[in-house]
Amino acid sequence: MAGKTSHSRIRAFTLLELIIVIIVVGVLGSLGFSQYSKLMERSRCAEAKAILGAIRTAQTAYKLSYGGYAASLAEIGVEAPAVCESTHYFRYYLGDSNNSAFAARCGSGGKYPDYPSCPYHCRTEWYYGNVFCGVYQDGVWVQRW
Repeated sequence: MAGKTSHSRIRAFTLLELIIVIIVVGVLGSLGFSQYSKLMERSRCAEAKAILGAIRTAQTAYKLSYGGYAASLAEIGVEAPAVCESTHYFRYYLGDSNNSAFAARCGSGGKYPDYPSCPYHCRTEWYYGNVFCGVYQDGVWVQRW
């Protein structure tokens, strides 16, 4: 068997197969990141829901004591920033009719990460007792949770 040579075949992935796998992993990663970002933003709404609930309770107590709703957050004694601060994701303010309060996501100056031109808002109304967050654009709730 002096004249026979052994040719063993090396099994490996082709360049095309590797490129396809990299593309698929990239697409799945980008989809996962966008869903993760939405989930994190929703979790930040927990801060707004808690503070808006405290504002609602304080406004109800204020109305029972004084016969009307308070015109400012300072009157009801709730620690809620009216401007963006580095300790909160939202800023808080009372509605014009005094039967609602809002939390607007800080665009700059708030707790990291800032959300430039953020459409996320939260709202509570005393009549219904609900606190909901969502995307509020041009005076319309586009999405709520």
